[in-house]
Amino acid sequence: MKTLIVGRTGTGKDTLKETLEKDYGWKFVKSYTTREPRYDNEDTHIFITHDEAKSFKDSDKVASTLIKNKTDIPDEYFATFSQVREADAYIIDPIGVAKLIKNMPDTVFEIIYITAPDKETQKNMAIGRADNPDAAKSVFEKRYESEDKQFTDFENSIKSETFGADNCNIVIQTTNNYTKEWLKAMAFTINSRKQYYRNMNEILNDLINAKILIKDNNNKIKVYTDQGIKAYTIEEMSQSLIMNPQNLGYITQNWLKMPNTALSDFTKEKDSNILDIKLKNYLYDLMQPMVEEGEFLDDKINNIIKELIDDNNFYQMLDEYFMPLIKKQLNK
Repeated sequence: MKTLIVGRTGTGKDTLKETLEKDYGWKFVKSYTTREPRYDNEDTHIFITHDEAKSFKDSDKVASTLIKNKTDIPDEYFATFSQVREADAYIIDPIGVAKLIKNMPDTVFEIIYITAPDKETQKNMAIGRADNPDAAKSVFEKRYESEDKQFTDFENSIKSETFGADNCNIVIQTTNNYTKEWLKAMAFTINSRKQYYRNMNEILNDLINAKILIKDNNNKIKVYTDQGIKAYTIEEMSQSLIMNPQNLGYITQNWLKMPNTALSDFTKEKDSNILDIKLKNYLYDLMQPMVEEGEFLDDKINNIIKELIDDNNFYQMLDEYFMPLIKKQLNK
């Protein structure tokens, strides 16, 4: 899953980016742009000339957009496929979002949409980071006008619930009040959602390996709905579940019933009977290929162990097995 940070100029996207990088080790796409740096040593983009931009093939650009800054000649912003694949997140505008989710249909995206309390605050924040405030005012107005339509259209599509695609249907909206508390809380929330996807992907893989969830010939999870069978990649399934708490609870409950999950080692008490744990895992491995797909075995395994405990023949068999081992150790 890739996180897309979207917002008009001056809404705090770069500050949020820096916090995620510093506090959580995130890697962002450093996109190319033909605009001039706003201040000395600006490191938010790879700054190139218009001629250098022409050397990139359109087929190499996964997302691109044109925005007016200082002049009436639009500056280009773009990224390559490899940049997006290798990153956790990307600061991008709505036009770029539309191109990106279309060009990378097998990648799941989640949008964080940042707004300012009002335009005046937004302008002050944009001007405040510039070396030349007077020139920055002109740049802000020109850029605001240039990007206003695409952001207005994007906001309207969210309100009308017409925005979305199979690989991008979650938009988290937040208003930046420009406090440290907002910044810290927003970075924590975004990183937590990344952890959710990572953990849910592991859960879904466990259920697939146990044949509780079934993949089709295209390596996608089959889901039976009222509209027929649908197919999802693991990340698409994770995104679908976060929007459906009932199904999320069902999936998690089924996973917790499995004895061999990654979490099982951490949920058992420290003084648990190791032999009992190993025996349950052993019985699960024996029984799982013999039952129908999706059948849970915990109750059956517990019944078998109960029968073994009450069976004297079982202890006699153990005596016969352990006695040679005991004698071998005692003869040392």
